[in-house]
Amino acid sequence: MVQVNKKVKQKDTIQKNSNNNAPHKVEAVSNKLSHKMNLAQIRKGNYSSIAGVWKQVGYANNRYDGKGPTWRKLNKNYIRNLKITKNKMFMGQNELIRGKTLTIDKSIKKSKRKLKFEVPSKANREAKGALAAYAGDLMWWGFYFYPRNLSIKNDGVHGRIHNTADIRKERIMIYYRNLSQFFLFQRDK
Repeated sequence: MVQVNKKVKQKDTIQKNSNNNAPHKVEAVSNKLSHKMNLAQIRKGNYSSIAGVWKQVGYANNRYDGKGPTWRKLNKNYIRNLKITKNKMFMGQNELIRGKTLTIDKSIKKSKRKLKFEVPSKANREAKGALAAYAGDLMWWGFYFYPRNLSIKNDGVHGRIHNTADIRKERIMIYYRNLSQFFLFQRDK
């Protein structure tokens, strides 16, 4: 039987084993974020480092009004969640990705649904982002993975990114070429 002393000093707790009365240190749970976006894993189709539910914080589209793609104010009726498991990505109820294969758009030939990953050099990371994955002819779908403290460039999108996008948090932007739609998600936890 194990008894735990409830006092916590400097992130350590003391634990006593009933078989051995000698106390030893046990690592306490930290309040700091323990996850970190692992870009190498993501390139292999393993999304465990970004698993969970992500909150939509931005949306842009092209209304074909001469302005091109523009960031819009989020409408509560159209907010989507992004759910990620170890090897799948869902937007709402729709499965987008399984491993390294695009699954949402069956109109794209099967051979063109394989995600192609692009990693900019460290020198170009600020200008181009951290990791991009594309699928389909002419980039029908694009997935952009932004670790903490890496800004998102407005490449061809007018207006400002929605105010709730926080550079100190991990973000994922999904681009769908139909109507030039951009969905921006952020992990708050």
